Amino acid sequence: MRMETLRTTLYRLGVWAVSIVLSPTPLLAQGWFGPEPQSSAHVQPGAIQPMSLDSSHFDFSMPTWNKTSDHKPTCPCGSGIDCPCGMCHVCCLCNRGWRGWFYHSARAWDGSLEVGMNGSRGNASNSNLAISWDGRRIYRQGELSFDFNYFLQKTENLVTMDRAVALGRYEREIGETGIDWYVQGFFEYDDLRAYPGRLAVNAGLSKRWIQTDRFKLTSRAGVGASKKINAPDDDWRPELQFGADYEYRLTDRQKVFGYIDYFPDMTSFSTYRLNYKVAWEGLLEDDWGLAIRASLMNWYDSDPGPGTRSNDLYYMLSLVWGY
Repeated sequence: MRMETLRTTLYRLGVWAVSIVLSPTPLLAQGWFGPEPQSSAHVQPGAIQPMSLDSSHFDFSMPTWNKTSDHKPTCPCGSGIDCPCGMCHVCCLCNRGWRGWFYHSARAWDGSLEVGMNGSRGNASNSNLAISWDGRRIYRQGELSFDFNYFLQKTENLVTMDRAVALGRYEREIGETGIDWYVQGFFEYDDLRAYPGRLAVNAGLSKRWIQTDRFKLTSRAGVGASKKINAPDDDWRPELQFGADYEYRLTDRQKVFGYIDYFPDMTSFSTYRLNYKVAWEGLLEDDWGLAIRASLMNWYDSDPGPGTRSNDLYYMLSLVWGY
């Protein structure tokens, strides 16, 4: 009897191991976060039902995402799910501890990775590299977004450009008014300017004026402060912010988008910063999310420091991978 029980246990372990190898994603997710509850709304006609291995000694069923249950779906914390979708990671608001926090934080962002480069060798030797990375996601009933740009240029092995610009923003709607409050941080680095970088923080309100599948327009206004890093006047200076984001879909495969932000100094309105971006994007391949993008970016500082121009204008043609 013990030998038969041991044989049965080993057989179950073998089937379980093979199941993990053949379909790791759902099984590992169930083992790590607990079974993902489903409702009958998720079962489609013709869906594969659990396969049973029957014998005179045991009855073993392989787990499946399309498995139905007569019991009310619950989250790992034990709370019932009353939402129509029945998906725990969307509707369940219970606390799943650090594993749940990690799961939600690691969920895929919506964004793109952009790379552009060119170079030459011979009578003239130069190379240019431009990388942009942006993303956004819904996080704790708000939207968190970031935008990172890096530019490197070399001529005859001499670095003529080494610049990075990063922007992060969190927005959250106030009730159902269509008005959001936001807080954002800005950082720029340029090794060839009079001062190597700048920090800025801002907060305020934004309004979604148009929000359709074809056209989106949002404006914002706020206050904040900025600071030049390692500059003679490196004190925090108060500033205002006025800006807008826009996106317009020309066709199903083409769109134009960008932003503009104006930062006047509150102590002297003749001193200001102006940042804007205009971009066109055309989709090349649907399955991989590949696109081609032509963009123009400008960062203007009315007080750039000695030996430095106020305007930094960048334009590039690059390949984009959307995720």
